[in-house]
Amino acid sequence: MNKYKVYITTSNIKLAGTDANVYITLIGRINESGKIGLEKSLTNKNKFEQGKTDVFEFEAPDVGTLKKIRIGHDNKGMGAGWHLKEVVVESMRDGRRWFCECNRWLDKTEGDGKIERELVAIGKKSLCLFVIC
Repeated sequence: MNKYKVYITTSNIKLAGTDANVYITLIGRINESGKIGLEKSLTNKNKFEQGKTDVFEFEAPDVGTLKKIRIGHDNKGMGAGWHLKEVVVESMRDGRRWFCECNRWLDKTEGDGKIERELVAIGKKSLCLFVIC
């Protein structure tokens, strides 16, 4: 098992936020985490709001070097569509971080109609999060 910290940034565009139930799957060289519900943000009481970054911590099987993530939602609630900017995954075991850029809608009616996306993970030795470097 490994502990992960995940930073999820919702885009800062009109109606980008969602109240749908969001989940993530970590896919690595040696394992997959399985679908993990992102229920309690460490940073925001109302999660996945426009222009905000939510941080989640959870334990999951060690996936090794992260190759990609699968992220999506259940399309429940009013205005379930979500515009996801990016995801950063950090392994708490060794401090490695991976950046996954999205900049797309996860919405049945906007864009291509997909509510789940697979995003390629790019490893970073040092990552400046949420500040101009």
